[in-house]
Parts: sequence; C-alpha cells; structure tokens
Amino acid sequence: MTYTQSVQATEPVPLADDSPARILERARRLAEELRKGESERDRHRILAWEPLQAFRQSGLGALQLPREHAGADVSMATLAEVTAILAEADASVAQVALVHWSAVGLILHSALPARRPFFIERIQQGDLFGNASAEGPKHVAGFVQSSLRHEHGRYLLNGEKFYATGVQYSDWFYVPAVFADERRFVFLPTRTTGVTVFDDWTGIGQRTTASGRVTLDDVVIDPADILQAQGKGDGSNERLSGLAHVLHSAIELGIGRAAVRDTLGFIREHAHPPRGSNAQAATEDFFTIRAVGEITLLDEIAEALVQRAAAQLDLAYAELTEHAAVDALHKVCHAKIVTEQFALTAAQRLFELGGTHSALEEHNFSRHWRNSRTHSLHDGTRWKYFTLGNRVLNGKKPDPFTLGYPFTDIG
Repeated sequence: MTYTQSVQATEPVPLADDSPARILERARRLAEELRKGESERDRHRILAWEPLQAFRQSGLGALQLPREHAGADVSMATLAEVTAILAEADASVAQVALVHWSAVGLILHSALPARRPFFIERIQQGDLFGNASAEGPKHVAGFVQSSLRHEHGRYLLNGEKFYATGVQYSDWFYVPAVFADERRFVFLPTRTTGVTVFDDWTGIGQRTTASGRVTLDDVVIDPADILQAQGKGDGSNERLSGLAHVLHSAIELGIGRAAVRDTLGFIREHAHPPRGSNAQAATEDFFTIRAVGEITLLDEIAEALVQRAAAQLDLAYAELTEHAAVDALHKVCHAKIVTEQFALTAAQRLFELGGTHSALEEHNFSRHWRNSRTHSLHDGTRWKYFTLGNRVLNGKKPDPFTLGYPFTDIG
C-alpha cells in the first residue's frame, strides 16, 4: 500500500546560540517524549508521525548547519551522542534522523554551490530528508540500476528501490542513479509526480522506520539537484561514509543502553534470585552483579570508541586529506564492531538476568535484540574485521564497497 498521511508545517526551535551541553539537554528532552509509547509503536507497528514531528520541532535536524545559518555547527562527537540518546528512546526514530543527517552532510559538502542555500533554508524550516539506495536483495552491494536520462530538454529518473528509510516521512529524499555511465546522487521532493512510496517494510526490528519500496517513473529532476558521486582523491567519499557509519555505531550504542536500562529496572523490581543462589534478592546474587559489571564495562568501551571515531572524523573534515579520512574510517570500524557486540550482548543479558518472567510479551523486551539485529544488517561487521586486518597485515586502505560506500546502503 502507499502512504497518505501528510506532514504538517512546523517552526523549529533555533539552535544557533546553544552550547554542546544545551544541545544534549535538548536531545534528552526529546528522548523523554519519544520514549512515551515507543514499545506500543513497535508492538503494533504504529508509524512514528508524531515523534518525527517532535524531532522536526526540536530543531535538531539542523545540528550540522553553520551558526550563520541558524545551525549549531556541532562536532561529530556531539552529533553521535545525540544519535545515541535518541536511539535509546526509539531506535526507529533515530534511524530516520541518521538518514536525514547523512543527507545534510551530503548537501553541505557536495551540493552545487548555487543550490546549497535553497536546501539550507529547507533544513532551517524543519524539512526532513530521506534516502532510497538499495535496489533489491539479489543485487551486488553498491550496484545501481536506477537511471537518469536527458530527453527533450528534461532529466528523467527511473528505477525501483528495495527499502527507503525515512522517505515515507520525508519532504525530500536522494537516490543514487546512473547517468551516461557515471553515478550521480539525485535529490527530489517526495511528493512529486512519478514517485510512489510503498508502506511494505516488514522487518522484525526497527519496525517503524517505514523503510518501504519506492518506484520512480519518469520523475522530472531539476538539473541543479544532480550531484557528482565520484571521489575527488581528497578523502571526500571516506568522510561522507564515515559520517553515516559513526552514526550507525551510535544507534547500536543507544539500543544497548536501552537494553541495560530495562535490565537494571527489571532486576530491581521483578527478578528473583536464580536457582542455586543463596541471595535473598536478585540484586544480591553474585553472578547477577558480575554480569551487570561486565555489560557496564562493555558500555563504557563502546561509548569511548564511538567518541574516538567521531573525534577522528572531525579531524578529517578539518584537514581534508585522504590520509586523515582513511584513519577515521578505521576508527569507525572499531566502533561499529564493539557497539554491535554491546547491543546484542546487552539484549541477551536482559533475558538471562531477568529470568522467565522477562520473556512475557507484555514487556516487549525482545525489541532491543530485534532492533540491534535488524539495524546491524545494514552494515556487515564481518567486513569491518577484514578492513582492520587488511590494513595491519597488508597496509591496504579500506575498500569503499566493503566498508560501506557512501550512501549506497545507509537506510
């Protein structure tokens, strides 16, 4: 089915005078709002129209904009922490925000200079940007069959995308397409002739990202919205890829934190000591306490690696060299591996420490594992190990297709 709900205009809260501390506090206030009803939205797949309207109004969609454009010009470290805060509250909303922020990064660093002010104004006004990249489960990663052609003075876009995270909620979205045997990124309004968005996402996790199919039938494209997709030899591809994948790691961090939060609450309020334990309460059981210590340590390590990767990416954007960008990607690999381990382990420990009662459907604790497992499939960790090993053993820089080529699979 196609979607019919429209997005209401909103007036975002300005960001320009906010410090990083106030930005994080703003994110925490939004997270409190997102957490209300999050489990029910997951259970019944109630699309997150209202939570994303709250995201628009928060002004956080403009975090990366320069201060002269009513943004906050935040560091990657701050953006990553904001992402983790939102992901702890609602992993689906955070995923849509990730796609939006990735699009903003693409606009700021790759859009045509004449068109950039227009998109900056739209971001200031709270417009949401989605992404439609993947072209089906049978295609090789990075394969693009969608086509852009010039005919009778018009640029026409055709194709079908397998899942398109954020598009259903968005005002604009972008797609990779082939024009004259070269790859391009194309920005276009979501509600335009020839675009059909299908509400057919059935993933077991992140159920309300609305990552359905998109078909493109002779969509007329403004030539100003066609971007080059080729690297410039200065690390631009690596930086854009690093931005998306740092935020992916932050989402895993947030999902893991949500599982830890529910684990601690359930142990304190509902769990009983396991059989064989002499403890009078679950909070006094030796092995329970030890397991909580283990997962707390993994949480700290995961957070530290995300912050380290984000700091290296900030350096890469400051230096604008391929060497700095490649170093950032390797730090991203460390963060992605460990944050995924943390999220999946924390989700599993919840049931181990909570006992049989924690498996009741009424608690819906399975969503943490489902969210992490589904999200992690966007970006295969097994290739992260390969990337790290290939550098140490053979001195090879990352292969963009195995690490995650910029914006081919970030939904």
